[in-house]
Amino acid sequence: MMDRCLLLLLAVSLCAGAQTPRVATSAAEPPMTLPEIGEYLSDPGVSAADIPLIMQAVERNGIDFLLDQQALVQILEAAKRGKRSEQVVASVILQVLRSCGDCRSRYFGPVSEDELLSLLRRKIPAHILVDEVGLRGTKGIAATQATVQKLAAAGAPPALIDLVVPDDVLEVPTPDAFVRLPLNRLDVYSRTGPGMLKLKLDVIGKVELLFVNNALFYRPLPNPDKKAPEGKATGQDSAFAAPAPSSASAFTLESATRFEDKGKMSALFENGKATAGKGAIVPTIEYAPNIAAGRSGFRIIIDERDKKQAHTYELRVSWPAVGAPKQ
Repeated sequence: MMDRCLLLLLAVSLCAGAQTPRVATSAAEPPMTLPEIGEYLSDPGVSAADIPLIMQAVERNGIDFLLDQQALVQILEAAKRGKRSEQVVASVILQVLRSCGDCRSRYFGPVSEDELLSLLRRKIPAHILVDEVGLRGTKGIAATQATVQKLAAAGAPPALIDLVVPDDVLEVPTPDAFVRLPLNRLDVYSRTGPGMLKLKLDVIGKVELLFVNNALFYRPLPNPDKKAPEGKATGQDSAFAAPAPSSASAFTLESATRFEDKGKMSALFENGKATAGKGAIVPTIEYAPNIAAGRSGFRIIIDERDKKQAHTYELRVSWPAVGAPKQ
């Protein structure tokens, strides 16, 4: 430790007269210890003009101690012994804090909803809040429309709201009379598209499917045949590559396939045209504006005429990129 003090002072003397003296160190130099910093501050032989060299060493090499209350007390006591000014003490503490690799994670955990609302009430500038949330992340903030409304009412700008509750993860409430179906994200997922919806569902009867933002729902539809079973759709393997498009002309039904008994496949629609045989029902698709929470998407109607058992349907819908996320 004393060797490093001597090297530091030697560097000061060698750099005398230079406008901005710096300490020449190797890349292998270890982090600064609390005793070292305390010794520099308490040593009257280290002048105020030498303090920047200490701060440069801290900035360059970091620290190897826990910056807790005890460490701060030792720094303040050392500064008092060395009769350092308040400005010098503040500068050293700030540099030590900046160089503390895990201080932010230790003292400043993810932002909670209460903390964020408190910061908004204190009129903290928006760009500072965006940076803070970006660095710390969030915890326990529900990705719901209620949260979006609460943040907006508190004065949060769109960029902050989108960071806290990204539009593509916003929980869409289940529309009346519908049932939510599992929907996974494809590996090629992108908020801005191009998009794709791959459905794999077991269907019996007549059902209406809704794809809204990031959610998939179904409901049974009335069937003229009173003997037909109530419509139902089940399945765990549907997935999507982007939020549902908001334009009526943005989506394309690429293919639709129905599986018979023992895995026999019947193509219902592909390459832009119906390919089903006589009596088969091709699924229909149409734009559906303002389905839930102000979000648009599309609906698909599947009419399965087998009254005895469900059949597996595979559908593929695509749409182009729809632009950058909101700022």
